[in-house]
Amino acid sequence: MCVINTEELLERCMGMSSIMESVLAQFHTLGEEMLAEVEKQVNACKWEDAARAAHSLKGASGSISAAVLHTTAARMEAHARNADAEACRELFPALRQEMERCLADIPAILRDCKAQAGCSSDE
Repeated sequence: MCVINTEELLERCMGMSSIMESVLAQFHTLGEEMLAEVEKQVNACKWEDAARAAHSLKGASGSISAAVLHTTAARMEAHARNADAEACRELFPALRQEMERCLADIPAILRDCKAQAGCSSDE
C-alpha cells in the first residue's frame, strides 16, 4: 500500500504531473537529511531546534500528502516543544519507519507516473 496519497498530491499540484514529480524528487533527495536533523537536535536536547526540524518535516510530508508521516512529525514537534526527551526518543523509531516507507514508495510512484501515457503531459 502506498503511503503517499498520489491523487491528493496531484490535486495539490494543480493536476500538473511535472510539479508532482519535482516535489517528490525533492522530498526523496532531502527526506533523510530532514530526519537526521530531527534526530540530531533531539539527541542534543535542543528542543527549540528539534521542534523547528520536526515542523519542517511535518510541512514537507504534508506537501507530498504523506498523512502518517505528517501526523508523526506533528507529534514529534509537540513533544519537542514540551521538552519531553523520553517521548521524543520513544517516537523517533516510528518517525524513521514512516520516512523509510515514504522514501521507498517515491521511485515507484515516479516510474508509474512516467509510464502512464498522459502523465508527463500537463494538459
